[in-house]
Amino acid sequence: LVKGIKLFNQGKANEGFAYVEKATKLNPYSEYYKAQLGRLYLNVARFTKSEEYFKKAEDALKAAIRTTPMETDPIIFLADAYRLQGEQNASYYLKAIAEANRALKICKYLYSGYFIRGLCYLSLRNYDQAVADLEKTVEFYPTLDFAWYALGQAYQAKGLLGKAREAYKKAAELSPQDQRFKKALESLTGTVDATSGKN
Repeated sequence: LVKGIKLFNQGKANEGFAYVEKATKLNPYSEYYKAQLGRLYLNVARFTKSEEYFKKAEDALKAAIRTTPMETDPIIFLADAYRLQGEQNASYYLKAIAEANRALKICKYLYSGYFIRGLCYLSLRNYDQAVADLEKTVEFYPTLDFAWYALGQAYQAKGLLGKAREAYKKAAELSPQDQRFKKALESLTGTVDATSGKN
C-alpha cells in the first residue's frame, strides 16, 4: 500500500494503482485499504473529470463502508466525492449532505462532516444552514483557512458584511499567500455591515 501511494504521488499512477489494488485484495477485511484506493481514484477523477474514475472511487468507498460501517473516514471521503461531483450535477450535493449526516451521527464532533455539509449548503444557496455548519467547523478546527473563507462567503451572501470581513481576514491571516482570501478581504474594505450600520 505504502509503495503504491508513493508511486502514485511520483506521477506513476498506473503502477501505483496496481500496488494499491493488490494490497486491497490481500487485505479484504481492511476498510483502510479500500478507503485509500477510493481516495486515489477520487484524485484522478478530480483532475480529469472522469466519470469512470469517479465510479471506481464511489465503489471502493462504499466497499470500505460496508467493511466497517462505524468508521467515519470512508463516509467522509464518499461525502466529499459527492460534493465535488455536485459541481457537475447539483443532485450530488444532497447525497453529500446525507453522507455527512451519517458520519455526524457516529461522531458529532467531526469537523469534516460540518465542513462538507456547510460547503454543500453554500453551493445550494441555503445560507442559514451554511453559516451554522461552517461556524461549527471553525469552532472545532479554527486553523482551517478555507472554512473561514467559505464562512465569509456565506456571511456576505446574507448581507452580514462585517462578519464576512472578519472571516476573510482570518482566512488571509492563516494563509497570506492565497490570493483568493486577500482579494475577498479587499473587496469588502470600507463597506458597511448591513446588520449593524458600522464600518
